[in-house]
Amino acid sequence: MRSTEYVKTGIKKLDKMLGGGIQKGFTTCITGVPGTNMEIIAKQLASKGETIFITTNETKDEIMETMKRFKWENKHLKIIDLASTYLEYVKQNASLRTIQSNIRSRKHIRELIKLASTGVPSKETREPDFLNMFLSSIQRFSSKKIVLDSLDFLLRKYPWRRVIKALHASRINIAEEKGVLFFTLTRGIHGEKVERELEELVDCVIELNIMRGRTSFERYLSVKKIKNQPESIKSARYDVTSEGVTLESIERI
Repeated sequence: MRSTEYVKTGIKKLDKMLGGGIQKGFTTCITGVPGTNMEIIAKQLASKGETIFITTNETKDEIMETMKRFKWENKHLKIIDLASTYLEYVKQNASLRTIQSNIRSRKHIRELIKLASTGVPSKETREPDFLNMFLSSIQRFSSKKIVLDSLDFLLRKYPWRRVIKALHASRINIAEEKGVLFFTLTRGIHGEKVERELEELVDCVIELNIMRGRTSFERYLSVKKIKNQPESIKSARYDVTSEGVTLESIERI
């Protein structure tokens, strides 16, 4: 296949494992357990070429600070900061509840009962629809490289079937517009059924594992699935250095 049909990941040996990079139109799930540094890999993916980074775990400032520490390119990076939007929503409602609590603490119990019986609706700020915000971002930038860190946030807030339906629509968009989509997923917290459904849906699965050796922990990256490319199913040990994630010897699975 022509090199123009691939998008570089930003990790040279991972590109080699994948046969040149991620094929345009592909949706890729990066799954791992805590300690495998998925958040580092997500940012490293975003450091190569024009990238849309949708963040649910860290704020824009935190992401830029990490990228600066690793000396990664970020001038072509656009960050959609859902994490800050959610944090602001939580802070606003926490402040409102504090005010309401202070008012109630000064009221007589009979007045509180009377107030409750009136059925006055809550004045709490309505929570933003983060799933819709994600879908809107996909529709707007579906011809580009998009990195979502992470899908865990959406799976915690919405029914998993609704999230998978949204991801299915996103995959179709990405495939039609020849963009690429990466998303991270913590393994073992959403249930085996959800994980299997997601792995079946996507075009590529990159799995991260951590194992205890005799004197230290060892991390492994495996290309578990890649559509129509069985020769790319490989594994490699990796470390996190001052340059980011670096892969060592590559082995066929």
